[in-house]
Amino acid sequence: MSTGSPRRASPAAHEQASATSVARAKQSGVEAPEAREVVDAAMTLIHRLDPLTVREWPLKGPEQGRARRTGTVAPVVQHSLAQRHVFPRMVRFADIDSQGHVNNVRFLDYLEDARLGMLYVDRQKAGDTPFKGLVVSRHEIDYKRPLGFRAEPVRVETWVTDLRAVRFTLEYEIRDDEGLYVTARSVLAAYDVEREAPRRLTADERSYLRRFISD
Repeated sequence: MSTGSPRRASPAAHEQASATSVARAKQSGVEAPEAREVVDAAMTLIHRLDPLTVREWPLKGPEQGRARRTGTVAPVVQHSLAQRHVFPRMVRFADIDSQGHVNNVRFLDYLEDARLGMLYVDRQKAGDTPFKGLVVSRHEIDYKRPLGFRAEPVRVETWVTDLRAVRFTLEYEIRDDEGLYVTARSVLAAYDVEREAPRRLTADERSYLRRFISD
């Protein structure tokens, strides 16, 4: 486990995540500016409450041992063989920009649709409780090749690379049989909208996410 300095989201990434979370908070009845204050406070508390390990807060010697004994440091759950969630996404005419390919911002919609399919729709269809109360704290995306308008869908393949007590990381590939268009990563945190505070993932949620864990 690395004990190096933690990676921080850029101001632009934080602003994007915060804006999205504010919109969702407002949908739940929390008005701005209270919504933004709630989300900003949540993001701060997540880093404090999530027993993230020495990667976020370097602990050494007796302090590290004490943290492990008291449960304040949670092991990162990883597995080498992962089941990927596959979401077929049609390329919509509205996705296309003036250069004739999917606009870079629109790819975030592809990722969101795949997350909803994985964490909400599929769970509901299976008779299980969908995930509720999640906020996105970070997005990273790399564009590999242009994707033009077409009749066939692309696949958004999603899996889990990091699972903690409060948050988890999703990795994505947007691809087809011909090649890879996008790779991306999102960090999501469990959030209790009613209490306006971070929450721990439930045992059922963690069990479901473990199906998709990969190194």
